Amino acid sequence: MPTKTVFILDAGASVEAGAPVMTNFFDTTEDLYLSTKITDQTDRQSIQNIFELIKKSLSSYANSNIDLNNIETIFGLLEMASIVKELHDYDESKISQLRNDLIMLIVRTLEFSTNITPLYDGFTATKSYEQLLGYIKRTGLNNNTVITFNYDMAFEAAFSQLQSSDYIDYGFSYTKTKAHPREPFGFYKLHGSINWYEKNDGTTLEVLDITEIERFNVYKKYFQEKLSGRKKTFLSINELRRYISSYEHFQYLNYCSETPFIIPPSWNKSAYHKSVNFIWQKAVKAITEASNIVIIGYSLPESDLFFKYLFTLGTLNNSRIRSLSVYDPNPAIEENYRKMLGNGILNRFKFYQSTFAEAMSSLHSVANRNISIGW
Repeated sequence: MPTKTVFILDAGASVEAGAPVMTNFFDTTEDLYLSTKITDQTDRQSIQNIFELIKKSLSSYANSNIDLNNIETIFGLLEMASIVKELHDYDESKISQLRNDLIMLIVRTLEFSTNITPLYDGFTATKSYEQLLGYIKRTGLNNNTVITFNYDMAFEAAFSQLQSSDYIDYGFSYTKTKAHPREPFGFYKLHGSINWYEKNDGTTLEVLDITEIERFNVYKKYFQEKLSGRKKTFLSINELRRYISSYEHFQYLNYCSETPFIIPPSWNKSAYHKSVNFIWQKAVKAITEASNIVIIGYSLPESDLFFKYLFTLGTLNNSRIRSLSVYDPNPAIEENYRKMLGNGILNRFKFYQSTFAEAMSSLHSVANRNISIGW
């Protein structure tokens, strides 16, 4: 029986693609804003609104020790404000608008900072993600699953270059009956994505699937029809959505929210469980069935109880874990994992002081270690 491997990716895995981490996210946004790369006036106003909120909140340092330079802090602050209807002198509608402003700030920052922007022939992928997909293809898509906390589309960009009939199961309920020639590949984004949208009736999520778009040659058609064949180096998610929603295959996007669906990496995830419970269930199931677990670029902060509960539920009924491998360039992270892990898995745990790129070079030997587990 082939072994199954689950890859769990966090911000450290997307740094190579240019994505900022939580602590320097606003710095990257400010650089993009000042460089005038972000030209849309609505987007620029959204960024201004968030920076004004930060400036206005600086006085809170007198009574509360919070890091207003960390985007996770601001996201959590706006989530709480949405519940208690209280934030400075803002009314409820202003708080709601600020939350949407922050989401658009995240989307635009990731779009402009990552090196996966769609060129004439489609999205481009980073080398490390290409190597990860290469390994997954060689060992079998059904023998691997990827779980990520990232909002960006770096993995999907690599997957879109496979030029095959394989498709992604994002964990949404509708994918169970979707007509495709092969079994789907499990790719579960636990915090949502910059190309996910909630349906207007709130029943489920939909995805602007760039792997499907590749099959329709949308990029070439867009450039030919809208730009008279002139090549363009960047195409935003908004532009892409407006264009492809006229295609019959993608008209479902006309019945979705305009704001992408992303979940704050903070305490209040329960408010979203109706939209993402299928995704979380499939992620736990994948961990339960895994022989090898490979975690890349996730620091496991003490405050993240969500991951600890997710990992605990996934491993409660898993007595077949051969290896738990963690890759992170910060050696101090190892102790975070040792504090979380029980004696039953500690002897299978190995920490590697490595970046995502370095992890890919040793991937084959790590995920296929021949360790006897006594079953």
